[in-house]
Amino acid sequence: MQCIKWKVLIIFSLIMSLFGCTGMSVNHTRPVYLPTYTPVAILPFTNTTETPQADERAQAILADLLRGHGLYHVMVYPNKVTHATLIPGVKQPISRQKTLAWAKNHGAMYAYTGSVTEWNYKVGLDGEPAIGVVIEMIDVNTGLVVWSSVGSKSGGSRIALSTVAQDLMNIMLSSIYYGMQHA
Repeated sequence: MQCIKWKVLIIFSLIMSLFGCTGMSVNHTRPVYLPTYTPVAILPFTNTTETPQADERAQAILADLLRGHGLYHVMVYPNKVTHATLIPGVKQPISRQKTLAWAKNHGAMYAYTGSVTEWNYKVGLDGEPAIGVVIEMIDVNTGLVVWSSVGSKSGGSRIALSTVAQDLMNIMLSSIYYGMQHA
């Protein structure tokens, strides 16, 4: 009997240490409802990390998550480098007015934008993935932020960075309700 107690205690400790390697924090504004036929645009994110193209990765994940939630019309702002830069991977910032005008011209009612605050593997023996993201939903006609969320998450050493990012962003989007508008 004593041996079984020790085995249960060891298994419980192992499970707790596995889950203890992950952490998450998410905050968002009040929930909003978005009909699935609403045209939305994904605008450029700001990359405040040292990881090249973390912003583009976050945009791509967000676009596919929105499609997965049932939005039919998701447009992504083209991330083209139109001129030579001194440092490869460094882009000229695009004004919010210009990107909102693009979204409006393409028929979007709302535009998502944000910033990536962390996108890397923590240094150390295990190299745990760590993600930090801010997402805003903007009314294209007024330019006002109608919903926003900020989140951060770290994962275990055997979890991919993109998996942690997708999980985090999916949880961040959980306060937006998608569906067909009722008459």
